[in-house]
Amino acid sequence: MIIAENLPEDSSRNSLEKVFSVVGSVKNIKICHPQEPSSARASKSDTLVSNKMHALVEYETSQQAEKAVEKLNDERNWRKGLRVRTVLRRSVRTQCSIS
Repeated sequence: MIIAENLPEDSSRNSLEKVFSVVGSVKNIKICHPQEPSSARASKSDTLVSNKMHALVEYETSQQAEKAVEKLNDERNWRKGLRVRTVLRRSVRTQCSIS
């Protein structure tokens, strides 16, 4: 599983599936909208994931997830580029919706 951060606000499940299926078979995508910092459910651990829209993308294999990080992470454009990294499934606790 990977987390994709710095997504455009108008990202949809279909548009994300097109991007991430280039490197492997996408099993599931969850789009996560940021929480307001003042909300009762927001905690310090939630803000460590992302304060912008992001997505959790599950691939069929961990090798495909690693390939996504390698191929899709845009480190050169640190301000607006797509950030992709692997995550442990149990470490992610954000407000996500299945789109």
